[in-house]
Amino acid sequence: MTKSLATAPTVALVVTLALLAFSAAGQHHTALAQGPPLVMGIDPQTTGNTCAASPADCTLGTVEPCYEVTCPSTECTWDGTSSFDDVSDYVIDVYIDDPAGTAPAPIDYNAWVFYDQSIVQIADPGTDGKVKMPGADISTGEETGGLPDSDGDFLGGWMFLWQTPILGVNTYIGDGPLLRLGLDIGASGVVTFSLDAGASTYSSLEATPHPLTLGSARLAINDSCALPPVGGTAELPSLSHSRHRQYMLLSALTAAAALALVAGGWYTRRR
Repeated sequence: MTKSLATAPTVALVVTLALLAFSAAGQHHTALAQGPPLVMGIDPQTTGNTCAASPADCTLGTVEPCYEVTCPSTECTWDGTSSFDDVSDYVIDVYIDDPAGTAPAPIDYNAWVFYDQSIVQIADPGTDGKVKMPGADISTGEETGGLPDSDGDFLGGWMFLWQTPILGVNTYIGDGPLLRLGLDIGASGVVTFSLDAGASTYSSLEATPHPLTLGSARLAINDSCALPPVGGTAELPSLSHSRHRQYMLLSALTAAAALALVAGGWYTRRR
């Protein structure tokens, strides 16, 4: 019927606008959250950080505020002299932790990580944004097509769209790694890794959202944690002009458009 065909785009538009509004609200959900606070932070030493199918789910080892690594060694493959080559010489984790209990299984997240690109870069090998949610099917960050990353800030993120999140099967509960970053090392020094509060988010199947507290950490490469950091964090770019905002907007539009088309088709069939 012509009426149903004319109304379907209207339904699609409503769904799209609603999803975009939800996406925008998600950037500020921490201010309205009522659940226990979660910590999203950086662990520069990944021993004990694991995620696997039930009954194991995720575990979080000892989180190090600063870790000294010798390169080359059994932990680090960088030879101490070579320049950047998009090889993962060492890995660190962005983790999620519930200090009062167990972190819920994610359905989507974004983690915007800053680092000193004169010392390390984010390599394609070794980087895995789906450690805690292997069933996620839409990237909301730069992992697909944006690696290697060499500009001092990297946006990682995934979400469920077409796939259904199933606890213990394709999304895991428990404190543990969320995003594993493969580091391509090009120089010795102390690197500070930090997360941006405006673009780092975490959502779960739980009805009540959680406020998010962000943590940072340092990695001392052939250096000492007792010494002042060399280089430190990269200068934070303007949020309003960052290409990461474009990534997040494009991913939100993609997801919204896809769901809107599904909703429009469903409505047409129902009429």
